Amino acid sequence: MEHEGTMTQRVRNCVKRTALTLLLCCTLTGMLAQEYRVKSFMLDENDRSAIDSPRKDLVGNTCPIIKVMATDKVVQVGGNVIGDVLRKGSYTWVYSTKGTRKLVFHFDRHLSLFVIFNDYGITQLEEGKTYVLKLEEVTGTRKLADRSDTLNAETQYLLGRDYILGENGVEKDYAKGFYWFSKAAAQGHPGGVNGVGNCYYHGRHVAKDLAKAKTLYEQAAAKDFDIAMYNLGRMYYEGVGVERDYKTAVSWFSRSAEKGYRFAQYYLGLCYYNGRGVKQDYAKALEWFEKAADQGHGTAEFYAGYMYEKGQGTKEDDEKSALYYLRAANHGDAGAMNNLALCYKNGRGTEKNLENAFYWHEKAARQGDTNAMYSLGIAYREGLGVQIDEQKGFEWTQKSADKDNVLGINSLARCYSLGLGTEVDKSKAFELYNKSAEKGNAYGQYMVGEYYYYGTACEKDRQKALEWYEKAASNGSEDAYEDLARIYMDGAEGVEKDLKKAIEWMRKGDEHNVTECTALLGACYLEGIGVSKNEKKGFELSEKAASRMNKMAEYNVAVCYMDGRGTKQDMEKCASLAWRSARQGFPDAEYLMGALSEHAGKYEDANEWYRKAALHGNSKAKIELARRGITID
Repeated sequence: MEHEGTMTQRVRNCVKRTALTLLLCCTLTGMLAQEYRVKSFMLDENDRSAIDSPRKDLVGNTCPIIKVMATDKVVQVGGNVIGDVLRKGSYTWVYSTKGTRKLVFHFDRHLSLFVIFNDYGITQLEEGKTYVLKLEEVTGTRKLADRSDTLNAETQYLLGRDYILGENGVEKDYAKGFYWFSKAAAQGHPGGVNGVGNCYYHGRHVAKDLAKAKTLYEQAAAKDFDIAMYNLGRMYYEGVGVERDYKTAVSWFSRSAEKGYRFAQYYLGLCYYNGRGVKQDYAKALEWFEKAADQGHGTAEFYAGYMYEKGQGTKEDDEKSALYYLRAANHGDAGAMNNLALCYKNGRGTEKNLENAFYWHEKAARQGDTNAMYSLGIAYREGLGVQIDEQKGFEWTQKSADKDNVLGINSLARCYSLGLGTEVDKSKAFELYNKSAEKGNAYGQYMVGEYYYYGTACEKDRQKALEWYEKAASNGSEDAYEDLARIYMDGAEGVEKDLKKAIEWMRKGDEHNVTECTALLGACYLEGIGVSKNEKKGFELSEKAASRMNKMAEYNVAVCYMDGRGTKQDMEKCASLAWRSARQGFPDAEYLMGALSEHAGKYEDANEWYRKAALHGNSKAKIELARRGITID
């Protein structure tokens, strides 16, 4: 229940320190713990190292450098760090990011050191600047005695925590953890009381007893212990040991979050995001996610990135989104790794980089993210950031499908359908599309309809095809809306022509912004097919579809401007729309461009446009070419 892997907020709130030290390994036989403190931390305006030896962050900004002077080796730095640390002379160089406000430094032989920059007059790191952090040894050493009665309650609590987690040089030992928590609790330490509660909650060394755990959490919470408040919130949030009550959960999360406990801040954000126990409020959700993210909560960083990507509770900001995904990915969040890969793949919030996209997709896939497995399969098949390998592409796609990812299932069906990395097997493909369809996936439903419509790997059944198309359309498949409209408009084997149904599907498609349906509906109003002729409405619908680059609609709008149908005549706009449609290979538009060119006296251009139209099957263009004695190549 309790996330004890972080330094407790209670310690941070009770003791204001410029550098927060983490208790190193302490055993019953006694062990010395060395630690650093900050001697000075300042900006060096004359040092150009960040400019002369630059690294770039995710969005191309020049990284600031922190030069750390310490006698011990810096082995790792937690926070916004770009690349590995570098040892140069007596300094360790740490490349960070613009706006960073704090970092945690981990050493080979010393306690970790948490540095909040504002404590030294530096609000945040600036782009391309160099800073110098000088550390000095804390005079003297601390030694834990062998006997429990010589240890203060705080030390007993921290020692219990170390044994529960197996951290700071001791092996995990629930019995010893429970012992030290109990000792701390006996002295009234709220962390010790909470720790004993955790042991009863999880059944660590003692029989699991949720009622006793709740009582102990309440006792610790009554002493203003933030983690206990969070633990109570989780019990009510999940309905474990108590009846689920989101409002009570929010109350406990709020009290803990206000004290700065990051896990409570994350869960409070989650409550606001989903509207659990409070009215849904994306802005408040983002506020709490960002507070938790500022303390390195990986999932909160992911949510913040997602909300900036989608513009939930804030304006869309692809750069912020990508940066949050990067932070979450560096904290091991597989979903963030996958989304960061998509940022690199599509150049969203960062420069397009297919190699980086592949790297993060692979990392996420190896951590079990099924969407990443699906994307990795595509990357191998299409050579996106990696050499084409259809066999590997098939294997990763199959892994995704085996874990019931519908994107993976559809992609695997396509592999079997086209023989990508495997032998062609239409029956297997049909089986997989059915599996996807039964899960409610629109594309799977549409493809099942296609297989029944054409009789692929099954007996042709147009009525079944229509049923699946309708299911797919109800789930948002644009292709299904268009196919239903066209099938009913023209009729087909086993399906009678039905203009009323055709218009109905066109209207539904238009309501769902299916461009092809909007274009078809516009054409029907212009010609009075299945509806009363209304040239103004036909022009408006066609113009709407033309604005989305639909070539048929562009041609129809061009004709409207030429003839003044539903709008004022405008030959300049006519020529512009005709050219746009013709450039997309629409035969009637190519013919119209030929006629417009001929009218302008540009006969060579006219012949070329007529030739293109004829090659694309336009009968009028063929007649014009024959009249001129020109043959089609």
